[in-house]
Amino acid sequence: MKRHLGCALVLALACAACGGGGENAESTTTSDQTPSTSGTSSSSSTSSTLFIFNEDPPPLENTGEDFEQILTSLIGYSAWLVSHPDPDQADIVYEPGTSVFETAQDVLRTERDDELTTVVSAVEFPKDVRVTDRPGDDVVLLFATTPDLGYTTTNADGEVVDEDAPGPDRSFIFELRRNGGQWRIAAITELGEVR
Repeated sequence: MKRHLGCALVLALACAACGGGGENAESTTTSDQTPSTSGTSSSSSTSSTLFIFNEDPPPLENTGEDFEQILTSLIGYSAWLVSHPDPDQADIVYEPGTSVFETAQDVLRTERDDELTTVVSAVEFPKDVRVTDRPGDDVVLLFATTPDLGYTTTNADGEVVDEDAPGPDRSFIFELRRNGGQWRIAAITELGEVR
């Protein structure tokens, strides 16, 4: 049965309905840039990043204005964080005081306290990242498409306690807020399955 954790891939994708992580994280990015086609979009591409999880967290690149790179970095770090659960690190990725931050802390606390290990299959995301709105200098809304990731969760004895197969791509709006020069995820809204 699929766990609805409120943050998908926790942390990576709230609402996508799976918790996730893995052993370690390096990233390889492929990109085929295409011009922006609508609204205030600053970038639109068919870029995606494949994360392979390691003991050390992936590099965190959450400053500047390259929103595709920033979102990719935040998602990669959050995916790593699920496999190395520490609720005190939720504020690295999520804006404190928001519901996505609270959910991330709860998920990380549960994973840590229950000695669970969650491994995600084929962590590849995001695609089609583009700015949809920029209501202020320190707030941006991003559209992105990500896979509905499969995962396996095991307990301290190595027994599988939960799992789910990958599903079709899903679209999201990510609200990022900048605080102290660093962007963090403040909200994630699932738009649904890509058809």
